[in-house]
Amino acid sequence: MTRKNTRRYWSTLEEYEQLEQVEKLKTEEFFSKPESVLGENSDEDQSGLSRRDFLKVSGAAAVISMVACSERPVEKIIPYVNAPEEITPGLANYYATSSDVGNAPVVVKTREGRPILIDKNDLDVTGATGLTARASASIYDLYDPARARFPMQVGRKAAKAASDAVKIDWATADNEIATSIAGSGGEVVLLTGTLNGPSRKKLVADFLSTYPSGRHIQVDAFSNDDLRQANLESFAIDEMPSYSFAKADYMVFLGGDVLADSRDLARNSGEIAKTRRFAEDDVRMSRIVSFEPTMTEIGMLADYRYMVKNEDMAKVAYALVNEILPSTAFANQLQIRAAVGAYTASSVEESLGLKSGVIKTVAENLIANKSKSIVYAEGLSNQTKNGKALHVAVNCLNAILSNLGATVDFEVSTGNQSNGSIQALADLVADMNNGKVGALFVYGTNPSYFYHDATAFENALKNVKTLVSLNDRLAETSINFDYLLPSTHILESWGDREFVKGKYSIVQPTIAPIWDNRSFEESLMSIASQSGSSAFKSSDGKMISMYDYLRNVWRAKHRELNIIAPFEKFWVSLVRDGILDVSKNRYSTYSSKLSFNPAAFSGLQLSESTGMTLSIFQSSTIGDGSQNNNAYLLELPHPVSKICWDNYVSMSFATGRKLGININDVVTVTVNSKKITAPVNLQPGQHHDVITLAAGWGRTAVGRVGDGEGVNAFTLSSARQFSGLDVQVAATGETHRLVNVQGHQYLDDKVRFTELHNHHDENYRPVVFEASINEYKENPKDLVKYHTEALTEEIKGKKLDNMWGRNKENFHKYPGHHWGMT
Repeated sequence: MTRKNTRRYWSTLEEYEQLEQVEKLKTEEFFSKPESVLGENSDEDQSGLSRRDFLKVSGAAAVISMVACSERPVEKIIPYVNAPEEITPGLANYYATSSDVGNAPVVVKTREGRPILIDKNDLDVTGATGLTARASASIYDLYDPARARFPMQVGRKAAKAASDAVKIDWATADNEIATSIAGSGGEVVLLTGTLNGPSRKKLVADFLSTYPSGRHIQVDAFSNDDLRQANLESFAIDEMPSYSFAKADYMVFLGGDVLADSRDLARNSGEIAKTRRFAEDDVRMSRIVSFEPTMTEIGMLADYRYMVKNEDMAKVAYALVNEILPSTAFANQLQIRAAVGAYTASSVEESLGLKSGVIKTVAENLIANKSKSIVYAEGLSNQTKNGKALHVAVNCLNAILSNLGATVDFEVSTGNQSNGSIQALADLVADMNNGKVGALFVYGTNPSYFYHDATAFENALKNVKTLVSLNDRLAETSINFDYLLPSTHILESWGDREFVKGKYSIVQPTIAPIWDNRSFEESLMSIASQSGSSAFKSSDGKMISMYDYLRNVWRAKHRELNIIAPFEKFWVSLVRDGILDVSKNRYSTYSSKLSFNPAAFSGLQLSESTGMTLSIFQSSTIGDGSQNNNAYLLELPHPVSKICWDNYVSMSFATGRKLGININDVVTVTVNSKKITAPVNLQPGQHHDVITLAAGWGRTAVGRVGDGEGVNAFTLSSARQFSGLDVQVAATGETHRLVNVQGHQYLDDKVRFTELHNHHDENYRPVVFEASINEYKENPKDLVKYHTEALTEEIKGKKLDNMWGRNKENFHKYPGHHWGMT
């Protein structure tokens, strides 16, 4: 390799501008020296604390300790009378279960009966290669002190404050609720987040059948109404696709950040990683193209990245259809040609400020990779006025490129992870206002926090006689209800899941309920039984447990699937392994029976974009905000900005200069007369006419850790629109220092050479080595060889200093902080 390395790598703006203080920091061991924290000290004691100061602190500590002393109450430790067989002190136990946060089967490590670690289930060979950060951190949600610890009367039954909640026992709560429902009239509505799994679905149906009129509504903070509607009109199916990224050689992302907010995040991330392998005998490099309004996680990985506003993604998709259509079997589809004909590659490139030839090149590469490509546009940032049109165009592209059945699956193993509808919630609000709802149960969803018109939702609740929350804490929605019947954590529960159709995973408890809580399913079973249902009773009239109900469902499933093994043997295997995959065609290529319907383009008119717009996005670390009392997630820096403990308004440097705004300045963001204030982060790679703000922050009733952190971006959204929102930004004159870990560890990576093997500087050697894929294939060991040569050259002909020295003159002085010393 002899090509020149002309790139200059930088990690912060200060380093990019080569500020003097940054160059100095590169040579320092600490970003902030211990002396600056402990104070200046004399030359005779450079440990960071003088003897005099040490004695002062020690004396004060001794006095405080004596004053604070009091007799500790006696606490007796009682050992096991009969130790559980499966528990051996010092040895960990492992249990297979599922993670709703990660949408995946998992294995939980326990010690002495306490869960301490969540990891992926290695038996899930067709699933994720790992877990998401949120799934891993969910172990701490189990021990969250903000979880409710007993059933209580709240809202209209008590003052609207957590401290005023009235404790109530389970039997009384069940009886009061059943009696209230009997006299309420109207529908009984169960409002939940996405629920999947055979036992859950059957249990919900059995519960609702108890009442003359019952209905189940699913709503998620990040619903996919436009995508579902586009799929329905494109293929006449109401399904969410699964993607086989591992089989794709060319991927085009139109505003969708598959590494941050996809429905099957862990598996998708792992599959993309498989397409970019570096091994001496197996080198594979997929090609990734990303059109996006701001720097995203997939954008940082992309080979080609282009800045496009959210609402203009549909124009790019239409132009790609226009370019690709003539070379496919759909060339004579007049309805498609009429819809996209005006969006030529050149006109779209000119209107969006793209380099000439970009769209044509992408189209040619897609054609060259038919059945081995993916066009992807899912995600919160694509919920714009043109969202449905974008998804229709993407469906058309994947169809005409023969990706259906190859890399995009709408038929065999479709996604089951996000079935909620924000439109269904709007319809429910209307029904409550019209007096049609007599009782409302809520579980796993928090409309008072994420619904764009939370006030309308809360006002509508006043027209419902019976309000029961089955959530785990007294959060924003629960405080408006009559009862809170706190549900257990998933690690305390029995159940099952079907995150992807045809792939089942079991849910089993890894610890007994920590508080006086019960599972969501058991609460429904108990209330229905109080209301006269026999669906949850055994032959002797007693209510069965969730464990027994689960076994009964799987006994029927055992017969349905024609499994040869006896049920007990099958059941033990299912609980031990945690998974059952009955989809034989899962992620394998099949002949798709779907045909794209050109009429899906009918009536679609693309809205024009003018001025500055707001894009609300989903963070991979925070998600919908349901885990915001988890300090580990709040402390986790965002992968792009490296900022933690806050959300912020991101804008480009040019926009900041134009508005007179700098990093950490607080601004007011106004959308349709709704306002929030937040600090600013100037983000490289941001479109000049787009500002971005993460959702999931600004909680007010999640717990002591998360309350008040950041601002609630959901309040700026509108029905089915999170991005492409017309926005005004104005500085407030205040500042708020963002917590940013970027730049706290500069590497001394100064490189002073023009060619890879020549002119190596005597004082520095490079940290980053660079080669093209073809150069790497030609000689994969060359980079390692150069690194060795550079190091050898650095010390060649020099006599290395003895660290300890042989005399006073060259003795190695090591003042200040001493690593490893006590």
